[in-house]
Amino acid sequence: MSDALFCIAVLPRAYIGAAAFGFRRYDFRIVYAAYGDTLVNAFIVSSTWLTVAMAVSRYVAICHPLHARQIIGRTFATLTLAGVFAISVLANAPRFLRQEIIGSVLIAL
Repeated sequence: MSDALFCIAVLPRAYIGAAAFGFRRYDFRIVYAAYGDTLVNAFIVSSTWLTVAMAVSRYVAICHPLHARQIIGRTFATLTLAGVFAISVLANAPRFLRQEIIGSVLIAL
């Protein structure tokens, strides 16, 4: 899911283009220019950490099978997914605050 969201977040780059002289009005292009890189980075971080979480779960299941039955389950998977996505967004919070949109102008802070 994280990789699919990454692909969806990167797709508008082909159609937005560079705003060398700014944008004429407030629309999707200026919002994507301000926050698109942050979303892409959040999905990359979440994808990486979901891979790590899956590897740790497999390690526990193979090397400690008796304890794995108590630890690994639907609740563990749900909490892991929610936790990884929440931490990915929180880790990228400063990037959301890096630029500001005033009118139809993108300003770096």
